[in-house]
Amino acid sequence: MNTGLKPLSGSDLSKKLRQFSTFQWIKSSADAISMRFRESDQL
Repeated sequence: MNTGLKPLSGSDLSKKLRQFSTFQWIKSSADAISMRFRESDQL
């Protein structure tokens, strides 16, 4: 019986975690860059 929910193996889990942390890093970098641009606009 296949429910379609196969348990995540360790490698799948770490792959998803790595993708998520990369996404978070890119997002925070973009936020920092846009903040810097906003500050330079006010000068």
